[in-house]
Amino acid sequence: MNQSKTKLQTNDTEVLSILNAPGLNKIFSLSQKSVPNRIYPIMQDEAMFDLTDSSLFIENYQVNHTIKIRVFKMLDFLVKCLSDINEYKKNENEKIETVIQFSLDEYACLLGKTKLKNDSTRKNVRRLINEALEIIYSISIESSEKRCGKKVNFKKMRICQMYECKNSIYTFVFTESFARYLLSSYIMRFPMSLFRLDERNTNAYSIGRKLALHQSINNNRKKGTNKIISVKILLQTAPDIPSIETVRAKNGSWTERIEEKLVKSLDLLVENGVLEYWNYCNEKGIELSDEQLNGFGHYFIFENLKIEFSVKGI
Repeated sequence: MNQSKTKLQTNDTEVLSILNAPGLNKIFSLSQKSVPNRIYPIMQDEAMFDLTDSSLFIENYQVNHTIKIRVFKMLDFLVKCLSDINEYKKNENEKIETVIQFSLDEYACLLGKTKLKNDSTRKNVRRLINEALEIIYSISIESSEKRCGKKVNFKKMRICQMYECKNSIYTFVFTESFARYLLSSYIMRFPMSLFRLDERNTNAYSIGRKLALHQSINNNRKKGTNKIISVKILLQTAPDIPSIETVRAKNGSWTERIEEKLVKSLDLLVENGVLEYWNYCNEKGIELSDEQLNGFGHYFIFENLKIEFSVKGI
């Protein structure tokens, strides 16, 4: 087995190019509280989540053993490593590298953990890595996507073939089918500062990633919309911002349960150097009118607003 070791970039102001694909991207909107559409006991209690045009499968599913922010971060990191050691759009007959190696210390630095000589810090990072890899090993996806204007169906693919750890050095092997799926897909610009976000805000990582992806898309640049996105899309992206129907069913306040959570996440992205700024606006960045500001207490006015933003370094 040929092993390709990657050197991690720990400069949190850096923006790198990494692979992404529609089926993979949808995983990042999945809440820890999401309920599977089906569970198949005959297939190792495999849970299936319908993500619209794609499906996520988790083997040995347990209610408290779901996808957390640490899994999102590890997924992006591993895909970043795969991007580093392969050429984009390789021919199907060309050999690809699927083996990733990294150390506990390198990953800890990426997360912003500085006290690496502290046993409790190392123990915590090891736990984060092991939990994330265990979940990723159990994941498969299938997806129906447009490629070059045509609908392409990608059959069920495991992400991970195997992983192991020896002397704090981790080896992760992508399945060839999933690696080729990514290498035939798209490139996005990814701010490394996302890795340093605190896990306690369960929406900021997914929102920041979505904004980076939106700003990276060439068609959005051509249209002049790469720095403007709808509130509605961001609400759909955030794993733990409830729908207006859920809030109303519990007689809750949408400003507290929805708007304030969105604002808190966007502000956190600015504070952590992911975003340069953000503000509400209309189409093409036009400022809000007095009428809109006065009617801001109505949910559907809020939902139809746009957000103007800039991801640092893109």
